[in-house]
Amino acid sequence: MNEAFFAAFGLSPSASKERYAEVEQILARWEQARPASTVLPLIKARYHVDLAWKWRGTGLAKTVKPEGGAGFKKELAITRQILEAHATTKAFPDYFSLMQTVALGEHWPREKYEQLFAEATRAEPEYYNYYYKKAVFLRVCLDRYT
Repeated sequence: MNEAFFAAFGLSPSASKERYAEVEQILARWEQARPASTVLPLIKARYHVDLAWKWRGTGLAKTVKPEGGAGFKKELAITRQILEAHATTKAFPDYFSLMQTVALGEHWPREKYEQLFAEATRAEPEYYNYYYKKAVFLRVCLDRYT
């Protein structure tokens, strides 16, 4: 249920710029009305991951334009900053799942990624998404180094 709740706030890379702007305004109003919300940082982090993919596009890495790559990196850095500033959100599996997305996009070294994965699986050992994202990370690492 937790995963479905957070997924409901997701945006597609094909969503319009206007839709992204609308959601950003909704999040700002939410933050103003409930500044101590425990879930808002995760929803904001998810928004910035979605915005990163909007910048990058869904094609192969070699098709990403320089401005798309720069926007992707910027939004992932914002995501990481949000998550790091709200360590209490580690109580939700989505914290680690989002951080795994950041790790992949920022090309974290394997050792650093393994530390994140170990912490995630200690907190929630049966959360499938952690294992799926690790498989993707390892595949990308394999592609990167071969």
